[in-house]
Amino acid sequence: LMTLVNVIPAVSSYAVAVPGSAGHVAQVKVYDANGDRLLATVTPFPGYEGSVSVAMGDVDDDNVLDLVVGAGKDYAPEVVVFSGRAKDGKEAFATELARFAAFDGIARGGVSVTSTQIDGLTADNIVVGSGPGAPSEVKVFSTKLAALGSAPEIFSTFSPYPGDQSGVTLASGFTDFSTGRNSIVTAPGEGATAEIKLWVYTLFTPIAGANASEPVDIHKPANTATITPFGSDYRGGVSLAAGWLTGSQGGAEAIVVGQEASPGAVKVYSSGSA
Repeated sequence: LMTLVNVIPAVSSYAVAVPGSAGHVAQVKVYDANGDRLLATVTPFPGYEGSVSVAMGDVDDDNVLDLVVGAGKDYAPEVVVFSGRAKDGKEAFATELARFAAFDGIARGGVSVTSTQIDGLTADNIVVGSGPGAPSEVKVFSTKLAALGSAPEIFSTFSPYPGDQSGVTLASGFTDFSTGRNSIVTAPGEGATAEIKLWVYTLFTPIAGANASEPVDIHKPANTATITPFGSDYRGGVSLAAGWLTGSQGGAEAIVVGQEASPGAVKVYSSGSA
């Protein structure tokens, strides 16, 4: 089995996705970054024996990181969020805050997830990427959660790789120092050139009377950087993560890109590091 770590924490909890196998369902293990103590073992999709995508974010705005999980290949395109705070007599990561279909039910290539503050409010947004076999799409959901079974309203949707159907891998965080805003980081799936793109929502609107050259839509992101870390010929797919690798003086979170195919190289990118 291959174990995937999708979050590089500062001082927080972090999630490890443990893929399933025949007779063993997929699980997510949540650890305390202080000493790597196991906090919870979660079975997000009962009976599912594939791989899942995981992220941590303060989805319900209670200053505690919650667990966001996206279903993998051959399962409904479902997203579930578990509360990081113990509540209603249940332990941490035992209470569901949200469970919904992120895409049309026929899209069974898997869902990539991340969570970060995008819309200018205080909670973290749930962000999802389409799986292989569906048109390239990223959805940013509103921070106002809906009832279980219903998706939150969509704040934004965009196609990072128009015409591509290889899937979208996601990461997010304060990765572009120049913008002052958190970014969404995207990569296409296996079969497409591994082109990493950073997307940011400035949320700025022109002041009254300004002569804007074109209308400003705060729901559309700007592509602030594009990286081809392994050249135009590498099409083996990549994993993405973002985190504070350089400590409190790091300036911005680093982006970590790893090849999923041979030779398995890893590269780290940083913006504004001290």
